[in-house]
Amino acid sequence: MSNIKIHIIELGPVKDCELTLAPVMLFTGKSNLGKSYVNFLAYYVYNLFSSQRLYDFITNKITVDVEKAKKIAFTIKADDLRLWMENDIRAFFQYLLSYKDIPCQIQFLFNNNVPDKFEFEYIEGDIPEKLSSSDYYSASLSLNGKSKNILISGIYKKYFLLYDMTRSLGETLLGKLIIRSFLFPPGRASLLSGNYSTQYSSSRLGLYDIFLRDNDEINRDAMRHPDRVDNFFLSHIHNLINGKLSTDKEGIYLVLDNGHSIPLDAAASSVKELTPLLLWMQGVFIENQSVCIEEPEAHLHPEMQIAVADLLAACINKGAYMQITTHSDYFMQRFNQLLKLGCMREKNKTAFIDFCKKNLYNNRYYLNRNNVKAYYFYAENGYTKMIHLEIGEHGIPMSTFFNAVGDLAAKDETINEEFEKLEEGDNC
Repeated sequence: MSNIKIHIIELGPVKDCELTLAPVMLFTGKSNLGKSYVNFLAYYVYNLFSSQRLYDFITNKITVDVEKAKKIAFTIKADDLRLWMENDIRAFFQYLLSYKDIPCQIQFLFNNNVPDKFEFEYIEGDIPEKLSSSDYYSASLSLNGKSKNILISGIYKKYFLLYDMTRSLGETLLGKLIIRSFLFPPGRASLLSGNYSTQYSSSRLGLYDIFLRDNDEINRDAMRHPDRVDNFFLSHIHNLINGKLSTDKEGIYLVLDNGHSIPLDAAASSVKELTPLLLWMQGVFIENQSVCIEEPEAHLHPEMQIAVADLLAACINKGAYMQITTHSDYFMQRFNQLLKLGCMREKNKTAFIDFCKKNLYNNRYYLNRNNVKAYYFYAENGYTKMIHLEIGEHGIPMSTFFNAVGDLAAKDETINEEFEKLEEGDNC
């Protein structure tokens, strides 16, 4: 689990709330209360330790010429990093939302497992015998005495070194190595088939600029390694969209079983909305990656929402991290079922497997409640509050959703009663 907790003093409409990072973070509640802001806040942390955002901060701590030095030793104080993050988060949101005056005051809190300082030591080695190119050589990188062997490119030495240092720092603070984080914002489907002017206009908002770059990276990886896919996800994605996704330099296509290819422009909105996420799922290295997903249920029939929840659970059980916002009762109820299945598996794995066989369930579709943090948003005195929903053996207590469904059923009953009275009157 993460060694970072977050105190939100103020973030948009959200005030005075605590956030604990976890492998799976679920944010729900009524619209326009700031769920996305908090979701992006969680994404910021995972992105920070899996991107180039920290490179300048780390470089400023190194007092020697990185390109020439054979040995590098330096220290980062935990308080310095924490304070830098508290200043940087505002710049991140200003760029992300194009919101210069966004109310943003965040405290990052490191727990007692985090040392007061991070001591790095880098020592170059020789060219590994297994590599014929002299562009690469071996090195040792240690953080607080814990060493690992790394490969460094002679051409991109500084980049490679900062890459490994950033992720080592993240592994200490997050409790897991995250090598890449992806952002799937709302309304993403419209960008996948838009012309250049549409993409350019949309990308003025930083979150869409990030998404377009992330989507390009996912597509490039799919093109470079068409055979490097996880067959489990490939099969279940085929069942979900009644075909498979194909990527080339001309674009993305939905290939039907009869061999006919449909350009993504002409595919259903549900397929377009899901495409970036599904292409990411097919990759074989998702266990060390994190994705921030806004409304995975958008444009989807309830049956597809349930299927997507199942696929997300399979990704999580493979080791992927996720931050998710949702308004969907179907999605939430399926998450609850997956959590119950996870409790069943925790109590008796054999009984769980037998249950899955008997009921034709896939035994990769479950969730471990210890990996999930769920938060509910509500309005109070003109601001937004956020409460942590304790997850028990019966899943997430979502009375607000279930109350809404109950109210709808009660209204339906009242209307039906009135219809019956009118029909009785007609008969008279």
